[in-house]
Amino acid sequence: MVIKTLLKTVIILIVAEAVLLSIMAITRIPIGIVTIPLVITVYLLTLVGLTSYFEKQLLNKKQEEAGK
Repeated sequence: MVIKTLLKTVIILIVAEAVLLSIMAITRIPIGIVTIPLVITVYLLTLVGLTSYFEKQLLNKKQEEAGK
């Protein structure tokens, strides 16, 4: 379960950053003062979203087990 969650997290983070970098390449945004905080912000927001998602899954699983 832990390995599956870890792999899922890593894959989603890589995809999110790849999409952001692709958009930056297509729009030809120069790498500078704005882009580095943007990349870090997308990383952190993705990580917070994933944490929330996995916490909800864990809570639902615990509620199902308690209901049995």
